[in-house]
Amino acid sequence: MLITCLFQKDLHLPAGLIYMPIFILLSGSVYFLVCKKNKRLLQSKEKELSSKDVAVEHLRKENEWLLKELHHRVKNNLQIVTSLLHSQSAYLKDHAAIDAIMGSQHRIQAMSLIHKRLYQPGSLATVAMPDYIAELVNYLRYSFNSNVHCELQIEDIKLQIVHAVPIGLILNEILTNAIKFAFPYSAQDCISLKFFRLSSGGFCLEVKDNGRGLPEGFSINNKTSFGMLLIKGLTDQLDGDFSIENNGGTSISICFFE
Repeated sequence: MLITCLFQKDLHLPAGLIYMPIFILLSGSVYFLVCKKNKRLLQSKEKELSSKDVAVEHLRKENEWLLKELHHRVKNNLQIVTSLLHSQSAYLKDHAAIDAIMGSQHRIQAMSLIHKRLYQPGSLATVAMPDYIAELVNYLRYSFNSNVHCELQIEDIKLQIVHAVPIGLILNEILTNAIKFAFPYSAQDCISLKFFRLSSGGFCLEVKDNGRGLPEGFSINNKTSFGMLLIKGLTDQLDGDFSIENNGGTSISICFFE
């Protein structure tokens, strides 16, 4: 009788308890299938992202190569123009014309040196100014066969090409004028050149010589000097400030923000 009662009691267990094991088993199976599906989706996405990363890296390297090739060709073309101007000057007799061609050669070389720097590894976007300025100074001293001493204090500054080209051309004009006209050609001839960051975040180029100084009656607005017009125009292009004064020689300052 006791066994019969227990058996009958089991028959009246709640339905939730009877189907609970089945529910747990089915839930576990569904969870396993969902996890397996998610894992396959995740692996598929990882492969897709990996493929995209490879494609992006390929495009980056291709663009880098194209930029290097562009700067290399620009440099070569500028050097060709320089050589043509040099060849043309050999047939000229007029000294003013020869000076004009030589001035154009120096300006083109100032730009060519920038593209030469941009062609070198790791220099596609910016120009390291210490190395560039040192090379430009040596080039001009060699071109004019000048023994003038140059003191360089150039901070570790890198400029975008849109700022490096104007600075290079400005510096070419200032140094050319100093080497040609500032000095009595003595052992004490000296040009001091500084390029540094301002506390306000901008940059400043200062060039000072210990030469004769500015001629009497000099005006910054003198439109007969192409070099001065070029310096002022390039400074305006930089949205910078330009000043020039006699200070134991000629002192020029150009400040701008990148």
